[in-house]
Amino acid sequence: MVVLSIIGVIVFLAILFASIKKLDTYTDEKFGYQFFDSSNIALITIGAWLCYFGYDWYMDAVKEGSDTLNGILMMAIGTIFYLLQIFINFSSTNFKIGFFGSIFQIVVLSVASVFIFIFLLIAMAFLSETKPVINLNSKD
Repeated sequence: MVVLSIIGVIVFLAILFASIKKLDTYTDEKFGYQFFDSSNIALITIGAWLCYFGYDWYMDAVKEGSDTLNGILMMAIGTIFYLLQIFINFSSTNFKIGFFGSIFQIVVLSVASVFIFIFLLIAMAFLSETKPVINLNSKD
């Protein structure tokens, strides 16, 4: 059963990647615009992080009975990032492609932003080259 699950995930990711490439190729040929270029990925990813961490901050503030405005502001800024991306999509394509492309883009990149965040944490830890501390004055 594990093998079938792994094969299912690989097939799903292959279909997802092919769909992204097909959408980008089509919109690039017809409108000169790609839904999944680096600036769009960055905008949606930062928006998703702001919404997630804003919600987390808001819920912690509600539990503690403290100020919830910080979390609300982070979620509002994240939502503005999403709306800005939707506006860019609609202004760069027609209504139908902009609508369905925006939905597809936001769903895919919001989920991918979790993995991007984990990858960035691992990359920062690896690139920081933290060395162990050795105490030479120890009597042990």
